[in-house]
Amino acid sequence: MEENQKPVKKDKFPLWAILLIIFLFITVIGAIGAVVFLFLGIDARFDHVSIINNDVEARTYNAKLMERNQKVIKNPEYKYGDLTIIEYPYAKDEENNLIYYLGEEGRKLLSDQFRKRANFGPEIDALTTVYINREIPSSDHHDSVNGVYYPHIGEIYLNLNSIIKLGPKIINDWPLEKRVEAILSVLVHEYTHHIDNVYDTSVKENDPYASSELEYKLNSDGKANVVNAKFLERFKEALKFNRPANYKDYLKTPIAFNVVDDERPIFKDYSSYDLFNYANNWEKNWTKEELERYKALELKLLIGNYYFNNTLNNDVRFSSSISRKNILYQYSFEELVPRELLKMSFTSTNMNFKNSRGKLKPIYNGDEELNPFENYLYFKLPITDSIYLTAIGDDDFKMFGLLEPASWQKDGKPYHNYTAFNTDWVFDEQLSIYLNANNQRPFAEIVKKQPNKYLSLLFEAYLDLMGYRQLISFAAVDNSNWVSDKTNNLKGRTDLLKFGGYLNLDDKQLEAVKNNAKTAFIIENNNVQKQLDIHTFNFNYIAKQKWNSKYDETGSNTYSETDLYQNDENYTYVSYVTDPFDKKDFLGKSTSGLFDITLWIDKNNNNIVEEDEKFELLNNAEGQKYYGLQEQNSRNITSYRSVYSLTNIPNISNKDYSYQIQIANKNNKNYLEIKQY
Repeated sequence: MEENQKPVKKDKFPLWAILLIIFLFITVIGAIGAVVFLFLGIDARFDHVSIINNDVEARTYNAKLMERNQKVIKNPEYKYGDLTIIEYPYAKDEENNLIYYLGEEGRKLLSDQFRKRANFGPEIDALTTVYINREIPSSDHHDSVNGVYYPHIGEIYLNLNSIIKLGPKIINDWPLEKRVEAILSVLVHEYTHHIDNVYDTSVKENDPYASSELEYKLNSDGKANVVNAKFLERFKEALKFNRPANYKDYLKTPIAFNVVDDERPIFKDYSSYDLFNYANNWEKNWTKEELERYKALELKLLIGNYYFNNTLNNDVRFSSSISRKNILYQYSFEELVPRELLKMSFTSTNMNFKNSRGKLKPIYNGDEELNPFENYLYFKLPITDSIYLTAIGDDDFKMFGLLEPASWQKDGKPYHNYTAFNTDWVFDEQLSIYLNANNQRPFAEIVKKQPNKYLSLLFEAYLDLMGYRQLISFAAVDNSNWVSDKTNNLKGRTDLLKFGGYLNLDDKQLEAVKNNAKTAFIIENNNVQKQLDIHTFNFNYIAKQKWNSKYDETGSNTYSETDLYQNDENYTYVSYVTDPFDKKDFLGKSTSGLFDITLWIDKNNNNIVEEDEKFELLNNAEGQKYYGLQEQNSRNITSYRSVYSLTNIPNISNKDYSYQIQIANKNNKNYLEIKQY
C-alpha cells in the first residue's frame, strides 16, 4: 500500500509569503510522491475531521502577551527562553467537548522536549508563536505541508492533517509521548529555518562577511542567495559539497544499491556534491564536464528515471520519481541548513510507546533494537496500511539504510549493517567504510587520524554562526506584537529594537540570577545613563555521537557545546535578551552611537544600583574575549532580514528597521555600538 508525499511548493516570491519554508507533508491518499510501507496490508477509511479555527477555542502555553482592560500587555508570567504554543482543536466528542491533539500536558511536554533536543539560543525570543492545527494563512499550502515557517513575522505552523484524519478514537489511543514525538522533528526543522533567517541571511550583499557565490534558484529572477561567507565555507567542507578531483570520488559503489529494476537511484550516477552544485551554484561556474552531465540529468528527470530509493532492505521507499523541482528545493542551501542540522543532532527516544489499552509493542531485544527506524524515522498509523514519515525520516531514508535485511542475525541477535549512500554525512562509523565508485575508501584514513572531524566541523559551524559565547550575538526588531492577516498586510512598530547574547557568570552571579535578582545593563553616553532590563535563560546545543543516538538526561550519547569549547569551571554561560527599546533613545542627536555598558545584578533586591553589584563587560579580559569571538566568527550582528528586502511587505519593507548592534573597538577601547546598517 502507498501513501501520498506531496513535494514542497516554492512560490515565486508572492507578496508577503515569500520565503515560506516548508517541510514535505506526507498525506494518506493521492499520487504525487509516495512512501510505501512494507509491513501492513489493511485497508481502512478515514473519518473526515475538519480543523476548527476559532481563536476563542485556542489554548495557549506560555503566552507572551495578554489582554487586560481592553489593552494588550506583556504577560508577567511569560517564561523567557521557552516557546509560545497555541493549539486549536481538531474535533468534538459525542458530548460536544473540544478535542485537542496535545492538550495542556502535551503542549508543555512538546516545549520541554524541544528545549532538551533542539539547538537554540537567544534568537528563540524572536519566534513569536508555534501554532498547532491552525489554518495556514496561505491557501496554497493549507493541505500540503507538515510545517511552515513564516520568516517575515517569526511564526511556525504545524499541520496535523495527515494524523488527525485517523479520528479521535485512534489518536487518543496514542500515548501523549508518542503524539509529541511524531511532530517534534518537524518543529525542530522549522525552527532551524528561524536560525537561518536570524543569523545566516541577516546580511546585505555589500557586507564584508557576505557571500554571493550561490544562486537562488527557487524562483526565476536569477538573484544571488546572500549568506554568511564563513558558515557557507565550513558547511561545504563538513558535508563534502566542494568539488572533488573526480566526480566518481564521491559516488557510492554501484554494488551497494539494491532496488527494483525501474527505480534507478539518483545517487548511483550523481553525488550529493552534484545535486548541491546543480541546485545552488551559478551555471557559469560549472565545468564543461559538469554542464554535460547536468544536462543529461535534466533529460532523465523529465523522463522520470530517478528515485531516492537505494535499498529494498529499508522499511519504506518513495514510489514517485524525482523531478527537477524536487532537487532545486531539497538541495537548496536554504533547505539544507535545517536538514543537515537535523541529521546531525536530532536524537531518537528511549520511550516505548504504550497505548491506553496497555498494549506494548516490543521494539527491543536485549541491547539490540528489532526495528531501529520505527517511532523515529516513521510512525505506523494504526489500523491503516500507511505511515507518518517524520522530518528526520524524510532526510535519512533518502540517503541512508541497511545493506542486509533487518532480520539478518549475528550471534543470534538482530544485526544492522548501516550504510550511507552519499557523502553529506558526518558520522565516522559510516564514513570509515564508505566505498566509492573507484573502489576506494576516501574517508577511512581521515576519520582514523581525526575522529569526528566532519561532525566537529559541522557542529562548530552552527555554534559559531549562532554566536555562542559572544556578548552580543543576536539583534532584531521587536516583533512580539506584530499582526498579519489574509490580505497580505503586516502591522507593527519597527522602531523598537532588542538584542541578546551570552553572559559568562561566576558562581555568585549565577546564583543571584537563578534567584530572580533583577538584572540589567547600565548603558552610558556623554554622562547620561540608561537602564535596559535583560532576561536570562538556558540555551541548548546538542549533536549526536551516532546517527540514531538516544537522548538521555546524562548526555552520555550526545555532544554539547562544552565538548567543543571548554570554559572555566567557576563560570557558566547563560543566554539573555534585552527588553525592547526605542531606537530614538540611543540614536538621538546627543549620542554618538558608542556606549559604555555595565552589567548590574541586584543581589540584595533593593532596586538600587550599588557599586558592588556592577560588573565591567567590555574593557577587561572577558571583554577582550567577547570582542575577539565577534571578530573570529566573522558576522555582523544586525536586525536586517533579507525577507523584507526580497519582497514588498506592506508597512515593513519601506520602514527604517535595519540596525547593527555589536562591540566596536575605538582607540583601543571597547564600546557597545548601535548604528544604521
